[in-house]
Amino acid sequence: MKSVVVTRKWKYGASIYQTAILINDDIIDHASLRRNQPTIAVYYMNDWEAKGIEIKRNSYDVANSMAICAGGLGMCYANQKVAEAYSRLDNLGILTL
Repeated sequence: MKSVVVTRKWKYGASIYQTAILINDDIIDHASLRRNQPTIAVYYMNDWEAKGIEIKRNSYDVANSMAICAGGLGMCYANQKVAEAYSRLDNLGILTL
């Protein structure tokens, strides 16, 4: 079995994917903090309040929707980086770490 070279792009993609999963995890858990920092949804709500922006709908739902989009974009970008890592012919094969 051929071992695949784990490149910097692959590691970068994996790191972004993990971050995207944590964004979704915060939404599922209704978390307000991640590593003592506001989650993306809470960050947006605090930013709107500080700027005096009034959201006509439930601001929590709007902020969570934005966080879901950010997580989805992160997953797409991560997939792109992993695909770029595997686009080299010598990386075709089964991943073994």
